[in-house]
Amino acid sequence: MGVAQRTYDSLGEAPLNVLWIVCADKLDNLRSLHEDLERVGPELWTYFSRPKPAQSWYYRSLLRELEKRFEEPLLEQLWIEIDAVFAEGGG
Repeated sequence: MGVAQRTYDSLGEAPLNVLWIVCADKLDNLRSLHEDLERVGPELWTYFSRPKPAQSWYYRSLLRELEKRFEEPLLEQLWIEIDAVFAEGGG
């Protein structure tokens, strides 16, 4: 089982402070991806072992799980970055 799957699986029972850390970490990752996409372009996806559609699924699924656990304005920022990074036709 990979790190991404373990992170996803652990959300259901994670305490609130862990959910905050996951949110902050994923937001930071997405912002970095966004910056790299602007700099490198779509070629960026060739640097990863998982293709863009798989990464999009992961981030979107993770965020849906986080939304089940708590309400927080930070989640809206995550959606904005997910939409920017994984937009159809973009990056």
